[in-house]
Amino acid sequence: MTTRPVRLAAPSRSSLSSLLASYSCILLILLSLSLPPTVSALKFDLQASAAGTRRCVSQFISDKQLVVGTIHASDGSNQKVDIEVFDQSPHANKYWHKLNIANEQKFAFNAHDDAEVHFCLTNTLDVGVVQTADHKRTVTLHIDTGAEALDMSAEIKEKKLRPVEAELQRLEAVLTEIGGQMETMKVREAAMRDVNESTNSRVKWFNLLTMIILVSSGVWQIAYLRRFFQAKKLI
Repeated sequence: MTTRPVRLAAPSRSSLSSLLASYSCILLILLSLSLPPTVSALKFDLQASAAGTRRCVSQFISDKQLVVGTIHASDGSNQKVDIEVFDQSPHANKYWHKLNIANEQKFAFNAHDDAEVHFCLTNTLDVGVVQTADHKRTVTLHIDTGAEALDMSAEIKEKKLRPVEAELQRLEAVLTEIGGQMETMKVREAAMRDVNESTNSRVKWFNLLTMIILVSSGVWQIAYLRRFFQAKKLI
């Protein structure tokens, strides 16, 4: 009795593609979970003064980008912490202004221009109170922008998404945002390249015009001096 070797069927292309896609998703999730968060809270002490001690934090935010923030100010007697959020665009947009912050406050807005957005806090001491080193309040500021600021809780509840699926959707939103930022950077790079080439062309023609003027002036001076000396019969 002879035995024939058994040949295993080679996996199809579709099964290989599905397997590679599954492995890629798993690796992507593990990588995202292993990386530290890109946005962390900023915590600092803000000293109080009669004129008001001001401290600003700035971040570049793109046009129409969602911004969600949380600010928490610790308790402090005879002190008042105010916050003002604005940008340095030509329109000087003002997004949020809150006086006398107590405990935790949340805010959200969409940027109107590509500009540096400033989050400025001021701690003012009450009138008649003598300033001391103990007059300060601890401020915690947390800011999320773009895809990181999206609230997916309603979508997760509506579509009954599993944690893995929700994380994949979040990563997809982040990648989409990064792709948009790269396209914006390409457009800006092209604009800067055009400006650079235009400036180089203008400098080249300016230098050429300067050389022509200098040579023409030198030739005219030589001709003038020659006629002058000939008139004086010096040559």
